[in-house]
Amino acid sequence: MISFCTHARKSFGLICLEICHELKQRHISRNTPIIFVTGQPLGENRQRALELGAVDYIEKPFEASDFVFRIASQIRNGQKNETASIQN
Repeated sequence: MISFCTHARKSFGLICLEICHELKQRHISRNTPIIFVTGQPLGENRQRALELGAVDYIEKPFEASDFVFRIASQIRNGQKNETASIQN
């Protein structure tokens, strides 16, 4: 499962950061990849999202092919992690 948090307004971006923090604190969702998709310019939210455990921060507008590649990359990483944990 991949969790997306999209935000266009600064206040909603702060809510997404709180959600990210909460998901990473819970045992059941700790390993869920979180990707922020935003229309906000780069800034403190990007750094904070990555510090809280987000795996990517994608800014709009973006190329559809780039978006698909980044999502597929996270899915592959998750499958590798699952395989490794099963083997151990």
